[in-house]
Amino acid sequence: MAAKIRVMHYINQFFAGMGGEDKADVPLGSLEGSAGPGKRLQQLLGDAAEIVVTIYCGDDYFNKHHDKVLPSILKIAQDHKVEAVVAGPAFNAGRYGFACVEVCHFMNTSTDLNCVTGMSIDNPGLAGYKQYKDKKVFCLPTAGEVIGMENALSRMAKFTLKLAAGSVTGPAADEGYIGRGIRPIEPM
Repeated sequence: MAAKIRVMHYINQFFAGMGGEDKADVPLGSLEGSAGPGKRLQQLLGDAAEIVVTIYCGDDYFNKHHDKVLPSILKIAQDHKVEAVVAGPAFNAGRYGFACVEVCHFMNTSTDLNCVTGMSIDNPGLAGYKQYKDKKVFCLPTAGEVIGMENALSRMAKFTLKLAAGSVTGPAADEGYIGRGIRPIEPM
């Protein structure tokens, strides 16, 4: 049996069960294993991957302190020997979408890990995703509301497993992720 891929899941304070807008200033924290929507994500990942750590942060706190939060996330990932990152899904929550994109971008550029996030095509965070053009960061389109959680998690799990298996990723239109204005590199 192949070793399970070690996944880090980023969620905001709401999905971590810390509270709503009144707790948007919650600092970065971590939990061993899966939490919140990550429990369902873990089921969808099955035996091929394991969420070894869940990191969470208040949307306001992240946006005000991302320069300090991101290196701390990297340290947590290194301590847990993370091999892939999943962030969100953020749906249409702009501050959460921004945080998901920033976490994925930072982790990819710092570690070259595959990163998967999800958000509505109307999420303001999508602008950063398209701006960065990271070849190992993929954003899957979601519904605008949390009612689309099951579909979003299912698609994110399948895509994460595809990347973990080393499958070649084709054009956005063929693979179902949101395009970034770059073409996938063909294997030689």
